[in-house]
Amino acid sequence: QKMRSILSFAITLLVCVVLVVVGLLPSTSLARHSARLNRQPHQHFPNAVSLRPEHRSALDAHVQQGNAIHMSGGYLTLGAYFLNISIGSPAQNLSVLVDTGSSNTAVPVRACERCGPIGPFYDQSKSSTSVNMGCNTAACRKCVPDGYNTTDCVFGEAWCATNGYCGYGITYGGGSSSLYGSYVVDNVCLTPELCGTAPIGLILNQWYFTTNFLSSEFYGILGLAYPFNACNPSCTDPILQAIGKTRSFNNVFGMCITAANGGYLDLGEINPDRYTGSLQWAPVIDQKWYNIGLKDIQVGPHSIGIPEFMYITTNDVIGAFVDSGTSVILICPACFTSFTSVFVKYYGSLPGVNATALFGGQCIPKSLIDPVISKFPNINFMVQGYGNKTITLTTAPSAYLMDNNQGAYCLGVQGVVGVGAVLGDVFMTGYYTVFDQANNRLGF
Repeated sequence: QKMRSILSFAITLLVCVVLVVVGLLPSTSLARHSARLNRQPHQHFPNAVSLRPEHRSALDAHVQQGNAIHMSGGYLTLGAYFLNISIGSPAQNLSVLVDTGSSNTAVPVRACERCGPIGPFYDQSKSSTSVNMGCNTAACRKCVPDGYNTTDCVFGEAWCATNGYCGYGITYGGGSSSLYGSYVVDNVCLTPELCGTAPIGLILNQWYFTTNFLSSEFYGILGLAYPFNACNPSCTDPILQAIGKTRSFNNVFGMCITAANGGYLDLGEINPDRYTGSLQWAPVIDQKWYNIGLKDIQVGPHSIGIPEFMYITTNDVIGAFVDSGTSVILICPACFTSFTSVFVKYYGSLPGVNATALFGGQCIPKSLIDPVISKFPNINFMVQGYGNKTITLTTAPSAYLMDNNQGAYCLGVQGVVGVGAVLGDVFMTGYYTVFDQANNRLGF
């Protein structure tokens, strides 16, 4: 199975992770949970809101201006970013988590064995345009994504689900969580103007895909990464590619997210009103995730001293990529050890800066940090641009020191096996990020 690395963390909290169940943890810790290499972790803070009526109302409205969609949530509140999509004829509105670290779109159905009784569920029987994908169809048997010069199936041959239709199965983190179901093809609208026919995964069963469908912080997932990651094992079109086959659509989107007040997803366009300055472009070097060429990580002006090859895709590492489905910044274990050493060496006089406090998973009272937060360094990511140019992308202490809503800051950087670096929401709040699959590049 595919390896898209993930680690779940908790800060006195029940982690509201998309695919991993985490229990309540001590109030002073930012504890790690099992790493799942495919989806990225979301955090839910103890005093944060669940999907209250006012949030649900905002999500139902999901303000749209053209192809711009307002997303509800935030990594400090709901633990993720959500929007509504409509599926079927007549349209059924379903909330989904927006994820640039995966490629499949899937929603629960009432027949799902472990999805809880509340819903809302996608009801195939009420859609006049829904068509089950047969096991012996060409669409189901397709096991190599477009553009790959191989006749061997990427992740095995297609198979039938228990309902007799084209099946999918996705495991995460060596089996810490999984989704199982079958595919249908139906009409899908991301906005009223952006509609088409697309394959949708029906979630017939799930194992720890979410902490609790009964509380339903989200119901489904909207995968926006490259087609390679939509092979499970049938290679279906990700939703943007599918819609692009039936209407004119630029395969590019911009994301602007905040820590606690949602954000915007600009589909098919770049909105210059959402940022200042000029976009800095970095090529996508591995067209599975949104991998970029990370060359170095610096604490202030000080390099952590890890060789560049440890940040790229190797035999057991999936490289460095940008992912809206990860709450924090994840780096490789050796990277985190060096990051800690350099931070402590140059900034060890600051409160909480030692291997057993912030860097050991503890949360430090805001009363100690706030008076000197301006003395905490930026974290700089040195990224390969075009024409031998190196781009410096910065995460400020106001972002990586995460407010746990209990009067303390926890470190929004952690070490996890299987990745070079995952630049998640903590990083993305500092930039309007453009995901340009049409030109295989990212803009910041």
